[in-house]
Order: sequence, then C-alpha cells, then structure tokens
Amino acid sequence: MNHNLIFLTLTVTLGILSFFLTRVVTKLALKYDIVDHPRTERFHTVSTPLLGGVAINLSFLTGSLFYFPLHGSVLLLASILGLIAVLKQKRNAFLLIASLSMAVYTALVIFFPLNGSHNWLYLLGGSQIVFFTGLFDDAIKEMGAGIKMPLQLAAALYFVLPGQVVTFFPFPLNYIVTVFWIVSLINAFNLIDGMNGLAAGVAFLSSVFFGLISHYTGQVTLSYICFIFAGAILGYIPDNFPKARLFMGDTGSMYLGFTLGAIAIFGTWKTNAPAISLAVPLMVLMYPLFDVGLVMFNRIIERRPIWVGGNDHSHHRFVNMGLSPFDAVLFIYLIAFYNGFSAYFITMVSYRSGVKMLVFTIAIMALLGIRLTFVKVKAKTPVPSINKGDPSITD
Repeated sequence: MNHNLIFLTLTVTLGILSFFLTRVVTKLALKYDIVDHPRTERFHTVSTPLLGGVAINLSFLTGSLFYFPLHGSVLLLASILGLIAVLKQKRNAFLLIASLSMAVYTALVIFFPLNGSHNWLYLLGGSQIVFFTGLFDDAIKEMGAGIKMPLQLAAALYFVLPGQVVTFFPFPLNYIVTVFWIVSLINAFNLIDGMNGLAAGVAFLSSVFFGLISHYTGQVTLSYICFIFAGAILGYIPDNFPKARLFMGDTGSMYLGFTLGAIAIFGTWKTNAPAISLAVPLMVLMYPLFDVGLVMFNRIIERRPIWVGGNDHSHHRFVNMGLSPFDAVLFIYLIAFYNGFSAYFITMVSYRSGVKMLVFTIAIMALLGIRLTFVKVKAKTPVPSINKGDPSITD
C-alpha cells in the first residue's frame, strides 16, 4: 500500500472519529452548562456549547497511537480524565490530573525514548500543556493573559527542550525566536477564532499543505502527523460551519496554533534554493500571521491596546465591506488555499520561479492589508442578554 492511500485513509478515518466525538462533547457541554455566551467581537448571538477542542485533541491522540502507542495512551487517558474532572467542576482534581500526567509522560519520554521519533514526543507533550490550559479556561475558570502567557511559554519551552529550534540564528537567539514563533501562532489562531469555521478551516488547509509538502520532500513521519491532525480537525468543521452547533474554545484554538507552529519548526522545507526555504512555513501560515499583523499595525497607529478582543480583525473588515460572514469565511479559505499552494509550488520549481511566486504572494497580501486598513470598523454594539443555560445552539 502506498503512502498516498495510507494518508488519505488516515485523514478520513480520523475525520469520522472526530465527527462522532463532536456530537458527544456537544451533549456533554450542554448537560454541564459549558457554553460560550455572545460577545461584541463575535458573530454568534446565542449561547453555544464549547469543548470542540476536546474532540480534536482526542482524535489526534488516537491517531498518534500508531507511531507512539505507549506515550500517546498516557496523554489520551489524561485528556479523558481531565474532561471528566472539568465536567464535574473538580478544579483540584483537574490540576492534579494535568500535573501528574505530564510528570509521568515526561518520565516516559526521558527513560523510554523512541529511536528516530524522540523529538516528536516533545511536540505531543507541549501541545498537551496547551490543551490543559485551554480546557481549564473554557470549563472551570477564565484565565487572564497573566496566567495564560506563562503557560504558553512553558509549552513552547517544553517543545524546544531537545534542541528542536530554527536553524537560521545562532544560540541563544534560535531558542528565543522559536519560543516567540510558537507563542505567536498560539495567539494568532486564538484571535482568528471569531467566526464560524474560520480557525478550523484555516488550520485544516494549513495541515494538509504541510502534509503534502513534507510528503513531497520525503518526510514520512511529519506527513503522518500532518494528515492525522488534518483529519482530527476535519470532523469538527461540520458542527461549526456554516452553522455553529459547537465551538472549539481556547482548548481548540490554542491547540491548533501550537501544533501547527511546532510542525513548521519540525519540517525540513527543502527548495531549490535554501534562501527561500524559510518562506515555506511562513506562506502556509500566512493568513493568521497577516491578521495579527493587520490588527497590531492599526491598533498601534490608533494607540489602542493590542492584546484585547475587538471587532477590527480581517474577518470583521470583510463583513464591513459587505460580505456575509459565510462569504467572508469562504474568501479567507481561498486566501489560505492560495498561500498553501504557493508554498507547495516553490518547493517544486526553480529558484527564479520560486522567488517570483514569493514576491507575488507577498504583494497580494500587502495590497489586501492596505485595502482592509481603510475599511471603517463599526463601533461595538451590545449583544442581547441570553440565559446561560439556553439550549438554542444555532448561530
């Protein structure tokens, strides 16, 4: 059986598993009143169940069992026990499960490493720290940036422990840049998760293109990770787009950002010119980085706080230009697809053609950013008050 068929089968199988798990966690979130209430920077007007990120996490870890049966089983069990604890609102039990499971997992990584796959275990461990952080935030107590940021840094530091860092900079700058990259992607996906299907769709496309590129460049394990991750995301999308019956919450959005950021670091993005190899992961993940850059630029110009929720993201601006939320998401999917295809393209062509594609893509995104900067952002308006236990879950 060739790798193409294996990867397609894995993606579809994990997608089916994730699809059914989303139905389970939706019922659990409603039963235990773990819901997201309307906010001015979001487009939903009714309370909607959270925990979609749990379905993605459980599906991804299930897929990881093929390569990492022992280590993946520990994290899978920890996720299930952690979910039970938050459903019962057992704060101390959850913290004990999270800390103890990470200690056991880390001991396994140190004393029972896998030849040739050791570094991948740090990706799974770091992503699990982010998962626990988001789950606590969504289901037990909302955390401020002063708590979330140190935990995000801890996850990034866990990932770089074996020396898996960008190679374009000398020590210690390479570690600093890698940690900054991971934390930036965590927050970038968290910030674009403001419209049905947006973060999940962009993450799915990014994961697929990372998988295609890594397969083309002969990185089989990386391709496997990318495609099982894509499958885990794929099964969630029907319950979130176009109508949202479930949200992924911070559990999901931060998990997506960390995992994709780590995958970008892991890959050896070979092109016909090393000078443009660095552009490959940047192009695949260009949309979330573009959105954060757009928001930061405009808020700095307007002297407004950067790290707060707002209605001035690119998806808000597309809607203010006249697109419906549905059309805005489809347009952003098109942008993400084009960026991913461009990255795939430059791995296959000559240096000159690759540079032309890179320059053209950057020019297109720059022009789009300039156009969106001049879109007037509507003032925030109050959202109708809705009872916390409202069973209505249609956006």
